[in-house]
Amino acid sequence: LVGLFTMYLTYEWVHWRFHNHEGIGAYGRYLRRHHFYHHFVNPKMNHGVTSPIWDVVFGTYRTPEIIPVPRKLAMPWLLIGENRFIQPSLTEHYTLTGRFSTSRR
Repeated sequence: LVGLFTMYLTYEWVHWRFHNHEGIGAYGRYLRRHHFYHHFVNPKMNHGVTSPIWDVVFGTYRTPEIIPVPRKLAMPWLLIGENRFIQPSLTEHYTLTGRFSTSRR
């Protein structure tokens, strides 16, 4: 029981990090795109947070390409500047959708 609880807390921590911090290393950045495909493209695909293995096994894997992130839901690490543009190093993998607004949240 302690092991299950520890693994669940670890999973939740990793999930929280994906949403709140920029990825570390190529695998971390890939997993983030894999997971955000689930959130922003198709909620029936790419459920895995720590690995795409079970998505491959169950046929729910899709290769994450450019992820369209709604401007209202854009994570702070994704944006730069007062006009809230995508950081130049991330434009290859993410794009913003929705109305443009220069106001801050």
